[in-house]
Amino acid sequence: MNLFKIMGVSLILTIIIELVCALIIGVRNKKDIVNVILVNILTNPLVVSISFLINLRYGLIPKRIAMIFLELFAFITEGFIYNKCLEFKKYNGFILSFILNFISYSLGLIINYIIW
Repeated sequence: MNLFKIMGVSLILTIIIELVCALIIGVRNKKDIVNVILVNILTNPLVVSISFLINLRYGLIPKRIAMIFLELFAFITEGFIYNKCLEFKKYNGFILSFILNFISYSLGLIINYIIW
């Protein structure tokens, strides 16, 4: 699979999963829903493309190590944005970011395991 196809599929699945989870948690404000989408458009392509290129250049083990830092980057970035921009205050932005990223990453691993 090429990088752009991987990025597209990953972004779409991440947005769907995180939106469903956000709705389940109680995010209902249209502005907040748009923010969840925009935050993922910001972070997901960076994480996916960098991890893809690391895997291509250095292999699977360095990619797995890099994923720790890339996911940490996504979690922190999204947490700051959620704290600053969301009207949803039931959870701190970092907790919301952790929940959404944990679920989408975990489901992504399961989907990849099933497909590959």
